[in-house]
Amino acid sequence: MRLGVAAILHDVGMCLIPEEILNKPGPLSSEERNLIKRHPELGAQALRRLCPDSDWIAEVVLQEHERAGGQGYPRGLKGEEIHEFAQIIGLADTFEALLHARPYRKRFLPHEAVRELVTKEKTSFPTKILKCLIQQFSVFPLGTHVRLNTGESAEVVELNPQYPLRPVVKVLKDTHGSSLKEARTLDLSKSSLVHVSEVAQDDQ
Repeated sequence: MRLGVAAILHDVGMCLIPEEILNKPGPLSSEERNLIKRHPELGAQALRRLCPDSDWIAEVVLQEHERAGGQGYPRGLKGEEIHEFAQIIGLADTFEALLHARPYRKRFLPHEAVRELVTKEKTSFPTKILKCLIQQFSVFPLGTHVRLNTGESAEVVELNPQYPLRPVVKVLKDTHGSSLKEARTLDLSKSSLVHVSEVAQDDQ
């Protein structure tokens, strides 16, 4: 319940940023970006005024953009200096943002977003929290068609919770795209030289 309340309120500071900045169609100036980055502080200040007996909520809101490696803001906290709720909300917020298109990139599908977090944000969030997310949204869900770095095409038939980027696959097509007479099963966690290079369309 406490985590849910904090999650609902985590971006309340955005309500204190002028709408013309939030909805600006073009690129933001450095001053405007810095103002938006102040939204955790603004939200925490507002919550401390409104809920003086619930300072922990304000602290979680203040820390939501802190990252485990110290690369976050506003205070550059590291590791266990960051409230666990703030870490969970920060990961969920980052995941949700990846599911929406931005002017500079297309939207990610859920399994693509998880893979992006595992490969590029692994120093930003605690491993145990990342694992919890992976359990909910597998990097390569069962039935996903993938292309291996060998050029072969395969289908994910089993997950490896310990190695989310290395599922068990059934190889269906050779490097030339021809269907194999007899598909073979390959556990990528036991084959260090072979890995998934991309998710293929179902008709590929």
